[in-house]
Amino acid sequence: MFAGLLMVHGLISICADVLAQPKYDAGKYPVITVEHFGTNKGLSQSMVKGLAVDKFGYIWLATKDGLNRYDGLSFKVYRNIPGDTTSLVTNFLTRICPDTAGRIWIATINGDVECFDPATGTFHHIIKGFHGLPRSESYYISRIHSDCFGNIIVRSSKWLKAIKVKDTRLSISKSNVVVKPLPDAYSFIQQFKNIDASHIIDIICAADSQLAVFMSDSLAVFSKDNI
Repeated sequence: MFAGLLMVHGLISICADVLAQPKYDAGKYPVITVEHFGTNKGLSQSMVKGLAVDKFGYIWLATKDGLNRYDGLSFKVYRNIPGDTTSLVTNFLTRICPDTAGRIWIATINGDVECFDPATGTFHHIIKGFHGLPRSESYYISRIHSDCFGNIIVRSSKWLKAIKVKDTRLSISKSNVVVKPLPDAYSFIQQFKNIDASHIIDIICAADSQLAVFMSDSLAVFSKDNI
């Protein structure tokens, strides 16, 4: 009986506290407006596979039909131009990542890795995909990551590589890009097993400027190497 009275008293106290709370006043809070963008507003394709914001504040979207840049007012679309080797190699994009210099790194459905230079409007073909190979030999880019050293880390279903741009200026060319598989691109610190790209869960930059690769059953940590 006493326990029941205590429970009733507790419920009454909780209800009183709730009723004593100030009522929600919508006028005290800013109104959040959500605007929807689709092909009717200039987006090239409604299937968006990746989204990123660069250092200048532009929004970049990797879609099934080209690379889109949104400047707050309108979309600019970049697509493959037949016969133009400085355009996208294909329009179906799957991953996107800006770097610290303002370049945009993208992956395609075919496993290509390309770097877009907004200053010149040209695409540089860094890693060639599996064009023409049987499906069983193909691989897909599952992650593009900009690390704390200025490298671009690319993960596919079969490998993990680091792309180092030797010249940090905005322009880029094949001559100043080095692609190395991890861990060859880094100084080895600690690794509990060989890296298996299919087991990778995430890649982050630690506070002490080390690269940490988290796998399903292990962890690998790397430091910067002069590549």
